[in-house]
Amino acid sequence: MEPRASSSLHRHLPDPTRIEPTLAAVQRAWEGQPELSLPTLFAQLANEGISWGSSDEQLVAALNQRAAVRPGHFPLADAPSTARFLFSCGQARITVDGEWVVVRTPGRQPVVWRYARVRPTGPGRPLVVADTEGFEHRFGVIDSITRIDPDGEVVRRGLQGLKRSHLGDVAWVLRLDDNRVAICGHTLRVFTVHRREVSVQELRWERVLHGGALGEELALAQPGGRQVTIGTVTGLWLADAPAG
Repeated sequence: MEPRASSSLHRHLPDPTRIEPTLAAVQRAWEGQPELSLPTLFAQLANEGISWGSSDEQLVAALNQRAAVRPGHFPLADAPSTARFLFSCGQARITVDGEWVVVRTPGRQPVVWRYARVRPTGPGRPLVVADTEGFEHRFGVIDSITRIDPDGEVVRRGLQGLKRSHLGDVAWVLRLDDNRVAICGHTLRVFTVHRREVSVQELRWERVLHGGALGEELALAQPGGRQVTIGTVTGLWLADAPAG
């Protein structure tokens, strides 16, 4: 009988090998949000349903989900080329996908260019992006990285049929004819470069009447039944969206 009891006891012993991968999951999630204290991180997990009764597997899954949305390291080896990441560097917001960089700074015209590589980085470290000619652009220290993976329909549809009331947290950057650039969010701001200055026209809008795809003329409905034609869209990039 003693060997049988010993065997039963052995089957119920906790597995110490689970500790290291569980702590590694905590580290990955915390590195993505280093501004949080560890108690705050676990308080947020509790709000997501992780409690004293949760299993280690449930905790690790929740931590991995947080690390996927707010990674602590970049680039990610397993991220698809269609994935988009938003870097917050002070007031600058830099969005990268598999090919393009979109840079937005308050009060300044957004810029878009193709990039070749991003130096390995993460929150609390500098963001350095090399363009296709090898020149490195430095954007300062990263506050946070957020993966923004909106529904694929948002990307495929672009601005076509878009209503401002349904926009949510999505923002687009457009390149228009005559080298103008625009940001389409809850207002539409059109930047025009002159010889010595850049002028900004801010427009209120309700919905896209026509265009919004490459090569089409963009026409918007404004409050009060007015309509305005902005120009022909020659480039279109998703710059902001809800976290993936």
